[in-house]
Amino acid sequence: MSDKPLLSVLVPVFHTEHLLRQCLDSFLPQTFMNFEILICDDGSDGRDKKNHNSHHIYKEFKKTCKKQRPDIKVRFIYHKKNLGILETRRTLVEEAATEILCFTDSDDTVLPNYLKTLFNAYQESGAQIVQGHAKLFLNGKEVPSETKGINTKTLGYIEGSQILDGFLVTHMHSSYLIGKLVTRSLLLQAFAQIPFLQCTMSDDLIIYIYMCIFAKKYYGIDTPVYNYNITEGITSRTKITTLERWEKVCSAASLYTALFAYIQDNSEAFTQQQQTIIKLLCRNALKNTILQLRNAVDSSLQKEAHQMLCQWWGEHFVETIEKEMAEAQKK
Repeated sequence: MSDKPLLSVLVPVFHTEHLLRQCLDSFLPQTFMNFEILICDDGSDGRDKKNHNSHHIYKEFKKTCKKQRPDIKVRFIYHKKNLGILETRRTLVEEAATEILCFTDSDDTVLPNYLKTLFNAYQESGAQIVQGHAKLFLNGKEVPSETKGINTKTLGYIEGSQILDGFLVTHMHSSYLIGKLVTRSLLLQAFAQIPFLQCTMSDDLIIYIYMCIFAKKYYGIDTPVYNYNITEGITSRTKITTLERWEKVCSAASLYTALFAYIQDNSEAFTQQQQTIIKLLCRNALKNTILQLRNAVDSSLQKEAHQMLCQWWGEHFVETIEKEMAEAQKK
């Protein structure tokens, strides 16, 4: 057997140390052989129940692999400063040792057939994006996956320009990066269009839009491979007590600015309907950010946080959306 792994599993970590070992252990019974798990801690200061940080958890898991699964290579990367999930994903893609990648959130687990099923579908289809089926769990109980719109509605191929249309217009596949196999070259193309940002919002969506722009072939299967947990992780309800943290949320505006600039330079590649939907996604992103400001930012920071919101998104745009939200609330 070659020492070079065939596939890389990419695991971002930030304040999910209490679930990290459970995630990693779910790879031990994988039916696929010879892969690497690449963990990136995004400057987290979290601990598990044993008061272990992510590096300690990694070292213990590596020892387990050496005894039980020597074909699994485990590597660890650490961001000295918290950069946000977007840059953590970028680091993982750039540092991956293989062309075939699978993102796995550190608060989720995977089924034993996860990698083999996706890899076989990739070999059979030649697709740059292969999407499997994810089971959805709320408070430890399985719920219908339609709750999050996480799974594909397409079984088989989508090709060329229909990939972007299938995502934006007909909603035949989702922007979630988990539960998918993706080629590294496609992700590098996507990240080449995305500015460096310490961003915590809209990362999956923007990355996936670029993936759909550049992908030549998508392939969907309905085989369950992934367990998605919707009760953990960073959410819009997480309390924000510093302006530094709030700025990472606001910086998602630059993702849309870069995307609109790309569309303007390549307008012939987008239908009017696609452009309209992307504009709507941008408006919804700002609405969600305004709600996060109201519900999650510490009251002592509200004034400065609102000013920062206007700096990133534009004062006029913020005022327009706030007015729309106020009028909708009256109805």
